[in-house]
Amino acid sequence: MPADSVLRRLFRRPAKAASGGVERGAVFVARVPGRPSELAEVLEVRRDEFGIGHVHFRLYFQYQDKTQDAGARTLAMATFRQRFNQRHDDTTR
Repeated sequence: MPADSVLRRLFRRPAKAASGGVERGAVFVARVPGRPSELAEVLEVRRDEFGIGHVHFRLYFQYQDKTQDAGARTLAMATFRQRFNQRHDDTTR
Protein backbone atom coordinates (compact mmCIF):
# COMPACT_ATOMS: atom_id res chain seq x y z
CA MET A 1 0.00 0.00 0.00
CA PRO A 2 1.46 3.42 -0.95
CA ALA A 3 2.58 5.67 1.91
CA ASP A 4 0.29 8.52 0.84
CA SER A 5 -2.75 6.22 1.15
CA VAL A 6 -1.79 5.33 4.71
CA LEU A 7 -1.33 9.02 5.59
CA ARG A 8 -4.66 9.91 4.02
CA ARG A 9 -6.45 7.30 6.09
CA LEU A 10 -4.67 8.33 9.29
CA PHE A 11 -5.36 12.03 8.93
CA ARG A 12 -8.78 11.95 7.27
CA ARG A 13 -11.34 13.90 9.21
CA PRO A 14 -14.79 12.45 9.71
CA ALA A 15 -17.45 13.57 7.24
CA LYS A 16 -19.36 15.05 10.19
CA ALA A 17 -16.73 17.80 10.54
CA ALA A 18 -17.87 19.21 7.21
CA SER A 19 -18.30 22.82 6.23
CA GLY A 20 -21.20 23.64 8.58
CA GLY A 21 -22.73 26.41 6.47
CA VAL A 22 -19.49 27.51 4.83
CA GLU A 23 -20.50 27.12 1.19
CA ARG A 24 -19.89 28.75 -2.15
CA GLY A 25 -21.49 32.19 -2.30
CA ALA A 26 -21.94 32.60 1.46
CA VAL A 27 -20.65 35.82 3.00
CA PHE A 28 -19.12 35.93 6.47
CA VAL A 29 -18.05 38.90 8.57
CA ALA A 30 -15.28 39.54 11.11
CA ARG A 31 -15.56 42.63 13.29
CA VAL A 32 -12.71 44.02 15.36
CA PRO A 33 -13.45 47.21 17.34
CA GLY A 34 -11.70 50.24 15.88
CA ARG A 35 -10.99 48.54 12.54
CA PRO A 36 -12.93 48.16 9.30
CA SER A 37 -15.15 45.08 9.09
CA GLU A 38 -13.78 42.22 7.02
CA LEU A 39 -16.16 40.43 4.69
CA ALA A 40 -15.33 37.05 3.19
CA GLU A 41 -17.25 35.80 0.15
CA VAL A 42 -16.69 32.05 -0.18
CA LEU A 43 -15.47 31.07 -3.64
CA GLU A 44 -14.83 27.38 -2.99
CA VAL A 45 -14.49 24.85 -0.19
CA ARG A 46 -12.34 21.77 -0.72
CA ARG A 47 -10.11 19.27 1.04
CA ASP A 48 -6.45 18.71 0.31
CA GLU A 49 -4.83 15.29 -0.15
CA PHE A 50 -4.66 14.85 3.65
CA GLY A 51 -8.34 15.61 4.16
CA ILE A 52 -7.83 19.09 5.60
CA GLY A 53 -10.62 21.45 4.56
CA HIS A 54 -9.67 24.81 3.04
CA VAL A 55 -11.83 27.82 2.27
CA HIS A 56 -10.97 29.89 -0.79
CA PHE A 57 -12.58 33.31 -0.46
CA ARG A 58 -12.50 36.91 -1.65
CA LEU A 59 -11.73 39.36 1.15
CA TYR A 60 -13.32 42.82 1.36
CA PHE A 61 -12.72 45.59 3.87
CA GLN A 62 -15.82 47.60 4.74
CA TYR A 63 -15.77 50.94 6.52
CA GLN A 64 -18.96 52.97 6.80
CA ASP A 65 -20.25 53.17 3.19
CA LYS A 66 -16.99 52.16 1.46
CA THR A 67 -15.96 48.65 0.46
CA GLN A 68 -12.52 47.70 -0.86
CA ASP A 69 -11.66 44.41 -2.56
CA ALA A 70 -8.51 42.92 -0.99
CA GLY A 71 -8.25 39.92 -3.31
CA ALA A 72 -8.57 36.15 -3.06
CA ARG A 73 -7.27 34.33 0.00
CA THR A 74 -7.19 30.80 1.41
CA LEU A 75 -7.47 29.63 5.02
CA ALA A 76 -7.86 26.25 6.66
CA MET A 77 -11.50 25.64 7.58
CA ALA A 78 -10.84 25.82 11.35
CA THR A 79 -8.97 29.12 11.04
CA PHE A 80 -11.62 30.57 8.73
CA ARG A 81 -14.40 29.70 11.17
CA GLN A 82 -12.47 31.27 14.08
CA ARG A 83 -11.87 34.53 12.23
CA PHE A 84 -15.18 34.80 10.34
CA ASN A 85 -17.57 33.50 12.98
CA GLN A 86 -20.79 35.08 11.74
CA ARG A 87 -22.64 34.82 8.44
CA HIS A 88 -23.35 38.25 6.98
CA ASP A 89 -27.06 37.49 6.48
CA ASP A 90 -27.29 36.63 10.22
CA THR A 91 -26.01 40.11 11.18
CA THR A 92 -28.97 41.91 9.65
CA ARG A 93 -31.57 40.29 11.91
